[in-house]
Amino acid sequence: MATLRKGSTLLGVTYLDGGYTNNLFGSATAVETRDGQFTLVIDMAPNFRGRNKSTNTYVDAEELAEKRMALSAIQIDEAQIINGLASAWERANRPKVFMKLLLAPHGVAAYEIRPETSSTSLFLNVVRYVNE
Repeated sequence: MATLRKGSTLLGVTYLDGGYTNNLFGSATAVETRDGQFTLVIDMAPNFRGRNKSTNTYVDAEELAEKRMALSAIQIDEAQIINGLASAWERANRPKVFMKLLLAPHGVAAYEIRPETSSTSLFLNVVRYVNE
């Protein structure tokens, strides 16, 4: 597994019902390339660790865990992650792309995704939820 960024980065999260949050952080973002499969791994666990359970970050993390099957897209604006992901994807000959969200203490949510870039953002558009 190749680490794209060790620290946290702010994420925009959109749901199928149109709901949206930009209060969540992904950390220890990495890429796994194994058996012809390309998987972006984002650790969401720090969002669940706050002492104050009424903060926007904690409430939005719980909502993501509950609505994991209704996730529409994640937006990343961090150039280091965007460039690292694009480079790794090219080296892997552009296979299908998957994403795992580590939602401790709520387990793992896995998706097949279709990455799309704009001038400053990476959109990880969900194609389908993959039950692991």
